[in-house]
Amino acid sequence: MEFYLKAQKIYELLNDKAGMAKSYSMLGIVYTDKGDYPKAIEYYLKSLKINETLGDKKSLLNCYTNLGEVHNKQYNYTEALEYYQLALNIANELKQKRGILVCFNGIGNVYMKLGGECKVKGNDSVAYKNYNKAIDYYNKVLSILEETGDKKNSKFKLHSE
Repeated sequence: MEFYLKAQKIYELLNDKAGMAKSYSMLGIVYTDKGDYPKAIEYYLKSLKINETLGDKKSLLNCYTNLGEVHNKQYNYTEALEYYQLALNIANELKQKRGILVCFNGIGNVYMKLGGECKVKGNDSVAYKNYNKAIDYYNKVLSILEETGDKKNSKFKLHSE
């Protein structure tokens, strides 16, 4: 983390917007890994704001995906789905299979967790609907993996974390 904070200061001194956005994103990843989700969101949003001004769609895709993941980890499912959908829109626009795959997997994870929460609360019919949505998204992931020939080497977890 110290490296990214130093890099951030250098990028700010150089007024290197792309470098600043990248280091903010990396700091978001570090804070996500540490479980400090509010701090992670803070840095992802800083990166997002810069990337919006730069029009860097690939970096926007990564920011939205990371924000979806963090909100899912915090059980903020509505926000997670919103960010994954924004990411998915960009991934489709860029025709980026990996980005689409990551979004489908993330959305599947959200629905799987929602299904689990509904099941615990005794709302079996809603749990069933959410589980089916999760399965639909996981099947989309598998379809892309088969299409790209990457089924065996996939690093994707087809389950909720």
